[in-house]
Amino acid sequence: MNLFVTLVKIIVVLTVIAICSALFYLFSVFPNAKIEEIIFQLQAPTGKLTLDQLVPVFLYFGLPFGVLLILFVIISKIFKSFKIVATLLAMVFLSFITFAFFKLNLYQYIVNTFENNNFIENNYVNPKDVNLKFPEKKRNLIYIILESMELTFSDKVNGGYFNKNRIPELSNIASQWETFNGDLKILNGSIPVYGTTWTMGAVFGLTSGLPLKISVGVNSMTTQKHFFKNATTLSDILYENGYDNIVMKDLDMTFAGAELYFKEHGNSTVMDYKYCSEHGLIPKDYYVWWGFEDEKLFSIARDQITQKAQQDKPFSFIIFTNDTHMEDGYLSDFCPKFFDDKYSNVINCSSMQVAKFLSWIQQQPFYQNTTIVIVGDHLTMDSDYAKDIPDDYKRKVYTAIINSPIHPNNLGYRKYSTFDLFPTVLSSLGVDIEGEKLGLGVNLYSNEPTILEKMSENEFNVNLSKKSRFMENLAQISNSRILEDEDSIIDYVMDLNEDEYKDYVSMYNSTNSFVDFIKSVKSLLKHDRYAVVFSARNGLGTDDKFFSNSLDDVYLAMHGLNLKVDFKKHIDASYIAFLQKNEIFEKYDDHNSIQIKKDIADHNFNLISAGRGNYAYINIDGMDYSVNGYGINFVVFDMKSNIVVARGFIPNYRRIVQ
Repeated sequence: MNLFVTLVKIIVVLTVIAICSALFYLFSVFPNAKIEEIIFQLQAPTGKLTLDQLVPVFLYFGLPFGVLLILFVIISKIFKSFKIVATLLAMVFLSFITFAFFKLNLYQYIVNTFENNNFIENNYVNPKDVNLKFPEKKRNLIYIILESMELTFSDKVNGGYFNKNRIPELSNIASQWETFNGDLKILNGSIPVYGTTWTMGAVFGLTSGLPLKISVGVNSMTTQKHFFKNATTLSDILYENGYDNIVMKDLDMTFAGAELYFKEHGNSTVMDYKYCSEHGLIPKDYYVWWGFEDEKLFSIARDQITQKAQQDKPFSFIIFTNDTHMEDGYLSDFCPKFFDDKYSNVINCSSMQVAKFLSWIQQQPFYQNTTIVIVGDHLTMDSDYAKDIPDDYKRKVYTAIINSPIHPNNLGYRKYSTFDLFPTVLSSLGVDIEGEKLGLGVNLYSNEPTILEKMSENEFNVNLSKKSRFMENLAQISNSRILEDEDSIIDYVMDLNEDEYKDYVSMYNSTNSFVDFIKSVKSLLKHDRYAVVFSARNGLGTDDKFFSNSLDDVYLAMHGLNLKVDFKKHIDASYIAFLQKNEIFEKYDDHNSIQIKKDIADHNFNLISAGRGNYAYINIDGMDYSVNGYGINFVVFDMKSNIVVARGFIPNYRRIVQ
């Protein structure tokens, strides 16, 4: 009994210390983020697990955990009374919880989750109901969306925060063109509001005039057949008016449903990492940072834009950069090092590359009939870089509209959000907008006041964050076919027989050890209803630091499923395996990506693996269920209930050492 009590005490103490350390980590890594942004970042795939990403985990979680544990042991020896020590620990715990409650505004978050609000519906202007008149000769659009680019990075003379300008070229561009700063010399930019503070949210806000409010986890948008199908976006409007839409990004745009969004809206051609690899625009096995660097992005974009400019129809070309992504970004060898820290040099190099690209555009024959828009997507999430910026400094996202044929009617210093750029960009193409409003945005070239000019930023955010049945109806999110919460699991197991229930529970309880998981999957495959799929992204090599088993044990477990490939000899291979009760299929290729399509029990399986590339898809009945992690991805699918009962991936060892 005493041993049991001691174990309970140890578990409670370790749990409390872990929670305090986790909160310390959140406050350090996301110092100014709201609870919604933190949830998004924790749910979103990291793309790769690098040493740079492990360092903050060690510094802001590991060290506090160790320090608190050591202090607990020392104080225990001093007072020799568990009650006294437990009381002190409880006080620390309550202090962390109370601070988190107010810092993250958890009360408002809980209220907003359940209380319906008509603010968005009452202020939304549906583009379908607005008369849009394009000029007789339609202008091309080149839209450059810069990762984490803030006006903050400029110098104080231009309205930035720093004494030495990190983005002198971008500052110069904005000062020459339009930022809606009126007669003031300081530059202006958009204010990121609720639902637009990460890349996909910002993109949705920029192109639809709406916050990205969804009732499923952000990863689960890839399990949806539609991405706000009934919302009318910028790309939809351009496509309906004869534009050829192209979107380019130097990483895999499957993440967060970006590829689905652009393909569904405006019939856009999505030229991301996998497209460029498959079409020979980059070498098959080329990979740096999150895919390829911005230098190559702009080089490819120049060639593609040149081709598009030679056709008879107008084009819209959206470009996303990524070198400035947290943490600390990617610094190419040619980048100068004017600053002491890496991230400042990365930002500065991005500014130089964008200016060089703009200069090239201005020398082309199509420039005269082309509007160029350059914006940041959101404020930087690089916690170390932003921590010294005081709360009273108003951080804004970089904005500049170049070569527009029209000029603002309102010469004042405008206060605007991401939403306002939706109608404004259309207006910059010479489009006449009836009423000057689209979505929640206002055309900044007009005299119409924006929502932020009519109410406080805080009031705007509160209204946006509240539950909106209007947004739920517009999103039309279908029920997730993934078992990810306790209620859905309880409902699911009620449909299983005794043997199925036993084997499913065994599999469910084994996810902390991949070897145990594989052994339980083998038992699960005794039943006709289950299929198990493996797909490798960026190679087969796994990292045993994440598991209690060695690599040999992991490979041996895979072979225990009657899989034959020698993982050690083909560590860089593309790899797909499909297992069902009466069928085992596997394929690998040491050099090229592979794709397999199978129809089983009225289900369509479309499986893709790029061993030396940057994607691994497990598409079932038109929906991608792979978490697309770096390593061996797996999905366990119940073909009878039409639901994913487990999914995940074994991290690739190279993501640790690079």
